[in-house]
Amino acid sequence: MYCGDDLSGRTFDEVTVDHLKAQTKMGSNNKSHNVVTACRSCNCERQTKPWRRFAKKKGGEKAIERILRNTAKNIKKYRTHAKILLANGYADRNTHSRSEAKKHAS
Repeated sequence: MYCGDDLSGRTFDEVTVDHLKAQTKMGSNNKSHNVVTACRSCNCERQTKPWRRFAKKKGGEKAIERILRNTAKNIKKYRTHAKILLANGYADRNTHSRSEAKKHAS
């Protein structure tokens, strides 16, 4: 969401979920209005910087618009699918090497 890179086809090691408002400030808030996908590089670089300032630096106003548009979407129809992907992806990441995880992702 920040830099605008296409994350489709990336491995679970390369795609992260970033909390717009840090979990340390809100408790565990994994609601759709507070999480976005981010490449590992952006997520690591952002750390605790305010998301709007970081998004503007990485992708300009388009990044902010992209984040606001995506966090406003109702993701109810995707929840079941996402839970399956997360369960399978995290299982692969925890039980296989990176090269094995890449084989399973393709």
